[in-house]
Amino acid sequence: MAPHSEVENEEDIVRLPAPEKPQMSESPPRLIIIGAGSRGNAYARALGEATNGICAAVVEPIPYKRQALGRAYIWGDGGQPADGQEFEDWKDFVAWEEARRVKQEAGENVPEGVDGAFICVQDELHKSVILGLEKLNIHIMCEKPLATTLNDCIDIYRSLLPSGASKPPQTLFSVGHVLRYSPHNMLLRKLLLEDKVIGDILSVNHTEPVGWWHFAHSYVRGNWRKESTSAPSLLTKSGHDIDVLLWLLSSPPPNSSLPDHLPSTITSSGARQFFNKHRKPAAAGSATNCLSCPHESDCMFSAKKIYAGNDLRGLGSGNTGWPVKIVVPDIEDYVAKGGQAAGEAAILKELADDYDENTPAEEISKKNWFGRCVWESDNDVCDDQVVTMTWDNDDNASAGDGRGPKIAQFHMVAFTAKICERYTNIYGTTGEIYADSDCITVTDFTKPTRPLDPRKEAAFESKKFYPHLAGGGHGGGDDGLARQFVLAIDRVKRGDDLMTAQEEELGCTIEEVVMSHAVVFAAEEARRNKVVLDFPEWQVRLTSLLDKEDNIMCLVRMLLIHALRHGRAQGNTIEEVLQLASQRQDRTVMWIDGRAPILCSIIRGSIDVNIASPSDHLTKAVTRGGELASVMGQLIAHDLRRGSAQDISRLSPHEVSVGIATEEVAAAIGHSRSSLRGGITSQYVGKPNNNLWRKRIQEESEDHFDAGQPYAKTGEAAHNHRGG
Repeated sequence: MAPHSEVENEEDIVRLPAPEKPQMSESPPRLIIIGAGSRGNAYARALGEATNGICAAVVEPIPYKRQALGRAYIWGDGGQPADGQEFEDWKDFVAWEEARRVKQEAGENVPEGVDGAFICVQDELHKSVILGLEKLNIHIMCEKPLATTLNDCIDIYRSLLPSGASKPPQTLFSVGHVLRYSPHNMLLRKLLLEDKVIGDILSVNHTEPVGWWHFAHSYVRGNWRKESTSAPSLLTKSGHDIDVLLWLLSSPPPNSSLPDHLPSTITSSGARQFFNKHRKPAAAGSATNCLSCPHESDCMFSAKKIYAGNDLRGLGSGNTGWPVKIVVPDIEDYVAKGGQAAGEAAILKELADDYDENTPAEEISKKNWFGRCVWESDNDVCDDQVVTMTWDNDDNASAGDGRGPKIAQFHMVAFTAKICERYTNIYGTTGEIYADSDCITVTDFTKPTRPLDPRKEAAFESKKFYPHLAGGGHGGGDDGLARQFVLAIDRVKRGDDLMTAQEEELGCTIEEVVMSHAVVFAAEEARRNKVVLDFPEWQVRLTSLLDKEDNIMCLVRMLLIHALRHGRAQGNTIEEVLQLASQRQDRTVMWIDGRAPILCSIIRGSIDVNIASPSDHLTKAVTRGGELASVMGQLIAHDLRRGSAQDISRLSPHEVSVGIATEEVAAAIGHSRSSLRGGITSQYVGKPNNNLWRKRIQEESEDHFDAGQPYAKTGEAAHNHRGG
């Protein structure tokens, strides 16, 4: 990465000036911003202020947001967008760019295209946008997190590396782990890994103070309040904290040929501790909205105070940016046209929006309710969480190389006065560091400032480092990432090797991106299951998932095992079922009795195949099975109850993810732990060698039925029912 500028020395203090803006090249990189929210605007600003790139176009479905970003960073205030500078949907951009290239090849005069994209849409849309842009072969920077599930991260990995790690990618790729690129953290890594100012690292305590009202805004009322519509808060809020810890503690120093020194164990604890209904003040009564609540004037979480007041960052303080702009995107227009009163009226109108017990859950989850009582919201993410990682002595370890045993603890906490001003204590063999996002204080144990006296507290020489704090977000990390991404694109455009530009400018590969996300998912698994997770063993599972040639856990096979265990399918073994099915024109399985569902139930989150289940439990069992088989959304439980699972026969290869034999899978298919340990379960997990199974999974096929034998919802044609 670009080195810091010259250092200005003072006694016990080192101050570092701002990194210089790169010089514009003859053909500067052109970037499109996909998503004109807070993060899209942050990168658009950084492009102009900190890089040698050009913000060339914007994609945003909300007209006001799209036009505001365009006026600020593309076509200018008072100007109008030219062809190819604004799009409502990313698919419109893809279609336009494909047509532009066709015209260009035909010799027509066309607008310039773009070299890369900043993807800043909602987290759950990242995968579809990345895969959708793949055909354009442009460089991508995706805002963090990469995706909201491990399977989606793996699908993105495969799309970027279709041949696996054996062949390099065709384009640059980065993710919005901006903490790696702040001047503060870049210097911290240098001090630790290159200068060895505290010797080998032994222990780290790192805290992210979210801020009490910031958490209420984003994670109780806002976009990231529910795991089902977003992801765990450890991923959405603190994913780049885990990433920066791995960057400091696992990644080798520059020019090292050693592999990453990954954690040995991971554990986590945390919960939604405060924002629960039982903590609601009695004075609030049955109110669900701040504007109608009798306790509002005394409540620190009052939406009216947070968004319209003057004590925090409300409109009354003169702020029209975040978080006010999140509630009313065009707040500046209201204030410009009607003054402060018009702006406040627009905010209060939005805050008054509420729901009740008759509102469909789908409608509640698909939007934000910024006026909702924080103890009556539908939030379910952790507001306090600790992650502990330990490292064993590495086989390649030698004295002073930092690959010995160590421990790191990360704490994400909502209830703080500080807002995202992270602070870290790092303890080494010869000193310690305290870093607070502004200053890095290094204390050297080898340099006492006075003779040690057992009656007095020891004192040692310390030095303070003050890296430049840029005006952008995350301590200059937004500017830093944008600068390095554009520099990498510029180098590739000028003919430099792509992987060299990726490593030297971005300093992070797609494998490292996936690994840091995997650690977050591993921590969440440890938290939910209340276990200390063996990470090397978990990593074997991850590596297996990343290998495109690895086995597939077939949901059809799993369901047939359920059926066979209870005599619901013709035949007594999988082989007999296959033999009978192969004789049928439509290659389907005949149920013995289509009226009787597979016997399975949900007990404390686990599937029990020995208990007859009501239909809602069957739906949950199918959903759980689909999660384990990584084919969610491909099976309709209602069809299964009717005796048909034909949707499975239509799966194309890219819709089937890999799976491996784990205790969870064994429980789902009714196997004991001894069966798992004995290798029996592994026989039911994988891409079956039988041609019939391969055909049903890999080919687009459809079952055919005689007109006289339609699907039947009752037992009238039970023996004509067919299943997958």
